[in-house]
Order: sequence, then structure tokens, then C-alpha cells
Amino acid sequence: MNIKEIGNKICDHLILSSHQKEALEINGLLKKIFNENNDPVERKAVIDNLLLRCHPKRLGDYYVEGVTYQEWTNLISRFDRSLNKIKKKLKD
Repeated sequence: MNIKEIGNKICDHLILSSHQKEALEINGLLKKIFNENNDPVERKAVIDNLLLRCHPKRLGDYYVEGVTYQEWTNLISRFDRSLNKIKKKLKD
């Protein structure tokens, strides 16, 4: 699963669990990351914003229907790792 798929899956789970605002924010931030016209510094700042959301006390605190807590935190961890890979590529 690539970062877009992981991000979409997170957003889908959030929407189904009545966390539409968070899902819309994450979706908007993901679009900024993949917009090649955006400045790399801005893209890194957006990635940092998303990485802060990957904290167990942020996204991990949401009750998400249809998945276990373990599945939810695993998905967040995959998102975190994917974001860090992109951030590393932007530094090069």
C-alpha cells in the first residue's frame, strides 16, 4: 500500500466514524505534499504537520468503527513511516 492509499484509508475510517473535519484536513494536507509545484520547504512543513497527527495521543485517541485499536494504530504507524520516507527524499 502506498502513502496515498494509506492516507485515503485513514480518511475513510475517520469519515465513517464521524471525524469528517480531521479527514478533510488530512486529505488537504496530502494534496499539498503531492503537488510538485509547492515549495519543498512548504511540503516538509506539511509532512511535519501530518507526522504530529500520527502520535498515539492524536489520531490514536479516535474511536474508529470497523477496525480494532491494533489495526488502527498499525495503519497510523504505516502512514508515519511513509511520510518519513517522503520527507527524507525531499532533503536529498
